[in-house]
Amino acid sequence: MANTDTGPGPFDPALLAAFARVIIAWSYVEQLQGQLLSFLLDAEAGRVFVISQNVSASTVTAWIRVLLQIPAVQKIGMGDLSELLEEIDDARDERNALAHGLWHPASSPEEAVVQTVRWSRTEVIKDTFVTIGDLGDLLRRIEDIVRKLHALAGQFGFAGP
Repeated sequence: MANTDTGPGPFDPALLAAFARVIIAWSYVEQLQGQLLSFLLDAEAGRVFVISQNVSASTVTAWIRVLLQIPAVQKIGMGDLSELLEEIDDARDERNALAHGLWHPASSPEEAVVQTVRWSRTEVIKDTFVTIGDLGDLLRRIEDIVRKLHALAGQFGFAGP
């Protein structure tokens, strides 16, 4: 068990900064998903935000999937978003595993061993080796998702700049 008296670490500030960038970027995905949900419901964004921030992000994604099957919503012409929603699910699973995992020092302060829990794996509890490069790869995937959601928002007018 980790020593909780002194906290985890030591970790290189660059590793922690890379992780912080992942967490910050993910907040944009969740915000844009909430705005997409509001648009698909034709509902006031503030009220939908209250709901979407009080349920899991996977639930929001599931609601979007259901709404996209409704003929009236399909008439909007948004097309098939299943690939984008799958990318969101995959990135969210990875982000959540890291965000909620137990971080332990590795052989170098620029690396960490994170005990992650993911129900979608055969090995539910697993130690995952994480580097600054790994976090950078995840950040690029998240930024790509944000770009795609922003493009949808611009095309359909459901989100601000």
